[in-house]
Amino acid sequence: MKNKSLIIIAIIFVAVIALAAIIYPSLSEKATEALETTTNAQNSEATAQYPAAQDIKIFDAESNEIKLSEFYGKPIILNFWATWCGYCIQEMPDFEEAYKNYGDDIHFLIVNTDDGIKTGEAFIEKQGYTFPTYYDLEYSATITYGITGIPRTIAIDADGNIRYNRSGMLTAEALEDIIKMIK
Repeated sequence: MKNKSLIIIAIIFVAVIALAAIIYPSLSEKATEALETTTNAQNSEATAQYPAAQDIKIFDAESNEIKLSEFYGKPIILNFWATWCGYCIQEMPDFEEAYKNYGDDIHFLIVNTDDGIKTGEAFIEKQGYTFPTYYDLEYSATITYGITGIPRTIAIDADGNIRYNRSGMLTAEALEDIIKMIK
């Protein structure tokens, strides 16, 4: 009886080993393919990490239509603000300083979201800011970028890819870091 049990165990053991020898190469190949697929997907994500900026239409102080794509080729700082936004007003001096320091190397598009041009222009003039101010008169830029809170800063590299896109007030140091990222 004991010998029969040992023989059955030995047969089962040999069958398991034989089955493993047959199945292992197939499983190993599938595992390698899965690993390669995952690695390729991760590499694709790394190269597509920065989405392309969507073109938008904004207006200058004379109501001339301007497209974001006209500025491609140099990095872009796109900032949405309004005269009634306290945080927007607080960060304006930092944008002015950054414009003075980097205005030759980076396009600054400071986009007012108030109704019309008059309110934003009066504010900019009163404060003495010299950075280029634009207006989202049709709110198409706001809609395109899904802006639900301001201030909102979007940094776009020279190739037209978004490298930073967040709402909230920036400090001078944070703005400097963003500029270094796209410069």
